[in-house]
Amino acid sequence: MISKIKHAMILIGMAWLYAGCQASIDSQRALYQWVNNPTNGMVKSKEVGLYRLTMKYMPPELQASRELAHKSPQKADDLLKSERDNLTFVLNLSPVSQSGRQDIMYQEVSSYAAYKQRAMDMNFNMAKYIAIKANGKEIRPGIAHLENTYSLSQGRNIMLVFDRRQVPQNARKLDIIFTDQFFGTGIHHFVFHQKDLDNLPQVTYLDK
Repeated sequence: MISKIKHAMILIGMAWLYAGCQASIDSQRALYQWVNNPTNGMVKSKEVGLYRLTMKYMPPELQASRELAHKSPQKADDLLKSERDNLTFVLNLSPVSQSGRQDIMYQEVSSYAAYKQRAMDMNFNMAKYIAIKANGKEIRPGIAHLENTYSLSQGRNIMLVFDRRQVPQNARKLDIIFTDQFFGTGIHHFVFHQKDLDNLPQVTYLDK
């Protein structure tokens, strides 16, 4: 039994290694695999008490690919040009335990009024609680959008869009600071290195 587990772990490790060493990306699936591979430095995750917090970088190629998948009338080159003016991240907030069925929005709220206040703040005030710090400069997101899952998921995604032109060009790392006023987990730092964000292999399938 132990040998089978070791063999499975070796195969998983080899798959991650292959994904991290590939010279180009030829499908949307491969692009998602690259971005979601923690060794590539585009996703950071932590657990605090009942909650898991994950911050993920969404490269322009991935954003353009998502738009094309939704039948955008724009061409890939135009979408890429537009997306390269942005720095886009997704903050996911979810319960560590998936055994229950309770939506995270209802976790630890004492009344319906408290739930409504949480929903209001997360829908309209998230930009107050999130910022990028780079070379001593603080940049707030121009867009901080809470995605509605219609209770199909226990967690929530917040789409964060920053103006890339506001970030110092010589910044080597981006410290995304989230002050959690909703679930009481404190202040969180998600540190991304620019060299990792720039290290995406060539995405060839968008050229087709």
